[in-house]
Amino acid sequence: MDVQDDCCICATEKQRVLLSEFRGPHDINALCTADFLGRQEYIDQWIVAWLNVSDVRVDALPLCVSETLHCNRRLFKLYRHKLKHAIARNRTEWVRSHYIVKIDDPWNFVMFDRVSLPMFYLLSEHCPVPFDNAVFVALARRMPIWRAFVTMYGPDACIVYAVRGEWLPGVKHCIDEGANIEHVDIVRYCVRSRDIFRCVTQVPTMATQEAYKEFIFQRMLGRVEDVPLVEEWFFCNGFKNAIHT
Repeated sequence: MDVQDDCCICATEKQRVLLSEFRGPHDINALCTADFLGRQEYIDQWIVAWLNVSDVRVDALPLCVSETLHCNRRLFKLYRHKLKHAIARNRTEWVRSHYIVKIDDPWNFVMFDRVSLPMFYLLSEHCPVPFDNAVFVALARRMPIWRAFVTMYGPDACIVYAVRGEWLPGVKHCIDEGANIEHVDIVRYCVRSRDIFRCVTQVPTMATQEAYKEFIFQRMLGRVEDVPLVEEWFFCNGFKNAIHT
Protein backbone atom coordinates (compact mmCIF):
# COMPACT_ATOMS: atom_id res chain seq x y z
CA MET A 1 0.00 0.00 0.00
CA ASP A 2 1.27 3.48 -0.87
CA VAL A 3 2.33 5.63 2.10
CA GLN A 4 0.36 8.48 0.58
CA ASP A 5 -2.81 6.41 0.84
CA ASP A 6 -2.24 5.92 4.56
CA CYS A 7 -2.29 9.72 5.06
CA CYS A 8 -5.31 10.43 2.90
CA ILE A 9 -8.28 12.03 4.65
CA CYS A 10 -11.48 10.48 3.37
CA ALA A 11 -14.92 11.87 4.02
CA THR A 12 -17.32 9.69 5.97
CA GLU A 13 -20.79 9.04 4.63
CA LYS A 14 -22.21 11.53 7.09
CA GLN A 15 -19.73 14.19 5.94
CA ARG A 16 -20.48 13.50 2.27
CA VAL A 17 -24.18 13.98 2.96
CA LEU A 18 -23.43 17.18 4.88
CA LEU A 19 -21.53 18.63 1.93
CA SER A 20 -23.74 17.17 -0.81
CA GLU A 21 -25.65 20.44 -1.07
CA PHE A 22 -24.82 23.97 -0.03
CA ARG A 23 -26.43 24.66 3.34
CA GLY A 24 -25.54 28.33 3.67
CA PRO A 25 -23.95 30.36 6.47
CA HIS A 26 -26.32 29.06 9.16
CA ASP A 27 -24.76 25.62 9.05
CA ILE A 28 -21.46 25.93 10.89
CA ASN A 29 -21.09 22.15 11.00
CA ALA A 30 -20.96 21.97 7.21
CA LEU A 31 -18.36 24.74 7.15
CA CYS A 32 -16.21 22.96 9.74
CA THR A 33 -16.49 19.76 7.76
CA ALA A 34 -15.36 21.53 4.59
CA ASP A 35 -12.47 23.01 6.55
CA PHE A 36 -11.44 19.59 7.85
CA LEU A 37 -11.61 18.00 4.41
CA GLY A 38 -9.92 20.94 2.67
CA ARG A 39 -12.91 21.80 0.47
CA GLN A 40 -11.88 25.39 -0.27
CA GLU A 41 -14.53 25.90 -2.93
CA TYR A 42 -17.24 25.19 -0.36
CA ILE A 43 -15.58 27.57 2.13
CA ASP A 44 -15.44 30.35 -0.48
CA GLN A 45 -19.10 29.83 -1.30
CA TRP A 46 -19.99 29.85 2.40
CA ILE A 47 -18.18 33.17 2.95
CA VAL A 48 -20.01 34.88 0.08
CA ALA A 49 -23.35 33.80 1.57
CA TRP A 50 -22.21 34.76 5.10
CA LEU A 51 -21.60 38.35 3.97
CA ASN A 52 -25.34 38.73 3.38
CA VAL A 53 -26.51 37.74 6.88
CA SER A 54 -25.84 39.12 10.35
CA ASP A 55 -26.98 36.40 12.75
CA VAL A 56 -23.88 34.18 12.84
CA ARG A 57 -21.84 34.56 16.02
CA VAL A 58 -18.21 35.58 15.52
CA ASP A 59 -17.01 33.16 18.19
CA ALA A 60 -18.59 30.29 16.25
CA LEU A 61 -16.55 30.85 13.10
CA PRO A 62 -13.67 28.47 12.41
CA LEU A 63 -10.27 29.89 11.54
CA CYS A 64 -10.70 29.04 7.84
CA VAL A 65 -12.98 32.06 7.35
CA SER A 66 -10.44 34.69 8.39
CA GLU A 67 -7.58 32.79 6.77
CA THR A 68 -9.45 32.66 3.47
CA LEU A 69 -10.08 36.40 3.63
CA HIS A 70 -6.38 36.95 4.25
CA CYS A 71 -5.37 34.79 1.28
CA ASN A 72 -8.11 35.36 -1.30
CA ARG A 73 -7.82 38.87 -2.72
CA ARG A 74 -11.16 38.69 -4.51
CA LEU A 75 -13.06 37.67 -1.39
CA PHE A 76 -11.20 40.22 0.75
CA LYS A 77 -12.14 42.98 -1.69
CA LEU A 78 -15.80 41.93 -1.43
CA TYR A 79 -15.51 41.71 2.37
CA ARG A 80 -13.97 45.19 2.59
CA HIS A 81 -16.67 46.63 0.33
CA LYS A 82 -19.43 45.13 2.48
CA LEU A 83 -17.77 46.26 5.71
CA LYS A 84 -17.27 49.79 4.41
CA HIS A 85 -20.93 50.18 3.50
CA ALA A 86 -22.11 48.62 6.76
CA ILE A 87 -20.02 51.13 8.75
CA ALA A 88 -21.27 54.07 6.68
CA ARG A 89 -24.89 52.95 7.18
CA ASN A 90 -24.58 52.30 10.93
CA ARG A 91 -25.33 48.57 10.58
CA THR A 92 -23.82 47.82 13.97
CA GLU A 93 -24.96 44.22 14.30
CA TRP A 94 -23.60 43.32 10.86
CA VAL A 95 -20.24 44.86 11.70
CA ARG A 96 -20.21 43.16 15.10
CA SER A 97 -20.72 39.74 13.52
CA HIS A 98 -18.33 40.23 10.59
CA TYR A 99 -15.37 42.37 11.66
CA ILE A 100 -12.86 39.52 11.91
CA VAL A 101 -10.12 40.81 9.60
CA LYS A 102 -8.62 44.27 10.01
CA ILE A 103 -8.95 46.75 7.18
CA ASP A 104 -6.99 49.94 6.60
CA ASP A 105 -8.45 52.63 8.86
CA PRO A 106 -12.19 51.92 9.16
CA TRP A 107 -12.62 55.51 10.34
CA ASN A 108 -12.29 56.64 6.73
CA PHE A 109 -15.87 55.46 6.29
CA VAL A 110 -17.28 57.23 9.36
CA MET A 111 -19.15 60.54 9.38
CA PHE A 112 -18.80 61.68 12.97
CA ASP A 113 -21.95 63.78 12.92
CA ARG A 114 -24.01 60.73 11.94
CA VAL A 115 -22.28 57.65 13.33
CA SER A 116 -24.31 55.91 16.02
CA LEU A 117 -22.74 55.64 19.45
CA PRO A 118 -22.86 51.79 19.40
CA MET A 119 -21.00 51.85 16.08
CA PHE A 120 -18.47 54.36 17.41
CA TYR A 121 -17.73 52.26 20.49
CA LEU A 122 -17.58 49.04 18.44
CA LEU A 123 -15.06 50.47 15.98
CA SER A 124 -13.03 51.90 18.86
CA GLU A 125 -12.56 48.36 20.18
CA HIS A 126 -11.00 47.33 16.88
CA CYS A 127 -9.06 50.51 16.07
CA PRO A 128 -8.77 53.74 18.08
CA VAL A 129 -9.82 56.90 16.26
CA PRO A 130 -6.65 58.37 14.71
CA PHE A 131 -5.76 61.78 16.10
CA ASP A 132 -5.78 63.10 12.53
CA ASN A 133 -9.58 63.03 12.82
CA ALA A 134 -9.62 65.53 15.69
CA VAL A 135 -10.98 68.37 13.56
CA PHE A 136 -13.89 66.20 12.34
CA VAL A 137 -14.67 64.94 15.83
CA ALA A 138 -14.81 68.52 17.13
CA LEU A 139 -16.92 69.77 14.22
CA ALA A 140 -19.42 66.94 14.82
CA ARG A 141 -20.19 68.55 18.22
CA ARG A 142 -21.26 65.32 19.89
CA MET A 143 -20.24 65.29 23.51
CA PRO A 144 -20.16 61.49 24.14
CA ILE A 145 -17.78 61.05 21.21
CA TRP A 146 -15.75 64.09 22.23
CA ARG A 147 -15.38 62.80 25.79
CA ALA A 148 -14.09 59.48 24.51
CA PHE A 149 -11.69 61.24 22.14
CA VAL A 150 -10.35 63.56 24.84
CA THR A 151 -9.89 60.59 27.18
CA MET A 152 -7.89 58.89 24.45
CA TYR A 153 -5.57 61.77 23.53
CA GLY A 154 -5.74 64.15 26.48
CA PRO A 155 -7.28 67.61 26.83
CA ASP A 156 -4.01 69.43 26.04
CA ALA A 157 -3.91 68.06 22.51
CA CYS A 158 -7.65 68.33 21.85
CA ILE A 159 -8.66 71.76 23.12
CA VAL A 160 -7.33 73.71 20.15
CA TYR A 161 -9.71 71.85 17.81
CA ALA A 162 -12.74 72.71 19.94
CA VAL A 163 -11.58 76.33 20.12
CA ARG A 164 -11.01 76.62 16.38
CA GLY A 165 -14.40 75.02 15.78
CA GLU A 166 -15.96 77.59 18.16
CA TRP A 167 -17.59 74.82 20.17
CA LEU A 168 -17.98 76.05 23.74
CA PRO A 169 -19.07 72.76 25.41
CA GLY A 170 -16.07 71.01 23.88
CA VAL A 171 -13.74 73.74 25.14
CA LYS A 172 -15.28 73.62 28.63
CA HIS A 173 -14.83 69.86 28.78
CA CYS A 174 -11.12 70.16 28.00
CA ILE A 175 -10.70 72.90 30.61
CA ASP A 176 -12.59 70.80 33.17
CA GLU A 177 -10.32 67.86 32.35
CA GLY A 178 -7.30 69.98 33.23
CA ALA A 179 -6.02 71.15 29.85
CA ASN A 180 -2.63 72.82 30.29
CA ILE A 181 -2.49 75.70 27.78
CA GLU A 182 -0.10 77.94 29.68
CA HIS A 183 2.51 77.70 26.94
CA VAL A 184 0.13 77.33 23.98
CA ASP A 185 -0.76 80.20 21.66
CA ILE A 186 -4.46 79.44 21.64
CA VAL A 187 -5.97 82.88 22.26
CA ARG A 188 -5.58 83.82 18.60
CA TYR A 189 -8.32 81.32 17.73
CA CYS A 190 -10.95 82.58 20.18
CA VAL A 191 -10.89 86.40 20.06
CA ARG A 192 -14.16 86.44 18.11
CA SER A 193 -16.24 84.49 20.65
CA ARG A 194 -16.99 86.12 24.00
CA ASP A 195 -17.82 82.90 25.85
CA ILE A 196 -14.93 80.85 24.45
CA PHE A 197 -12.50 83.71 25.14
CA ARG A 198 -13.65 83.85 28.75
CA CYS A 199 -13.41 80.09 29.11
CA VAL A 200 -9.87 79.92 27.71
CA THR A 201 -8.50 82.92 29.60
CA GLN A 202 -9.79 81.74 32.97
CA VAL A 203 -6.70 79.52 33.10
CA PRO A 204 -3.08 80.60 32.46
CA THR A 205 -2.37 80.95 28.76
CA MET A 206 -0.08 82.92 26.48
CA ALA A 207 -0.60 86.45 25.20
CA THR A 208 1.42 86.60 22.00
CA GLN A 209 2.03 89.21 19.35
CA GLU A 210 0.38 86.91 16.80
CA ALA A 211 -2.74 86.62 18.95
CA TYR A 212 -2.88 90.39 19.37
CA LYS A 213 -2.52 90.94 15.63
CA GLU A 214 -5.38 88.50 15.06
CA PHE A 215 -7.51 90.48 17.51
CA ILE A 216 -6.78 93.75 15.69
CA PHE A 217 -7.59 92.14 12.34
CA GLN A 218 -10.87 90.58 13.53
CA ARG A 219 -11.86 93.85 15.22
CA MET A 220 -11.36 95.71 11.94
CA LEU A 221 -13.72 93.22 10.29
CA GLY A 222 -16.29 93.69 13.06
CA ARG A 223 -16.15 90.04 14.11
CA VAL A 224 -15.21 90.42 17.79
CA GLU A 225 -18.28 89.95 20.00
CA ASP A 226 -16.88 91.69 23.07
CA VAL A 227 -14.10 94.15 22.18
CA PRO A 228 -13.69 95.62 25.72
CA LEU A 229 -13.30 92.13 27.21
CA VAL A 230 -10.54 91.18 24.81
CA GLU A 231 -8.86 94.61 24.98
CA GLU A 232 -8.75 94.45 28.77
CA TRP A 233 -7.13 91.01 28.72
CA PHE A 234 -4.42 92.08 26.29
CA PHE A 235 -3.88 95.29 28.25
CA CYS A 236 -3.39 93.31 31.46
CA ASN A 237 -0.91 91.07 29.64
CA GLY A 238 1.39 93.87 28.50
CA PHE A 239 -0.16 95.17 25.29
CA LYS A 240 -0.70 98.66 26.67
CA ASN A 241 0.55 101.05 23.99
CA ALA A 242 -1.13 99.63 20.95
CA ILE A 243 -4.69 99.06 22.08
CA HIS A 244 -6.22 101.95 20.17
CA THR A 245 -3.84 102.03 17.19
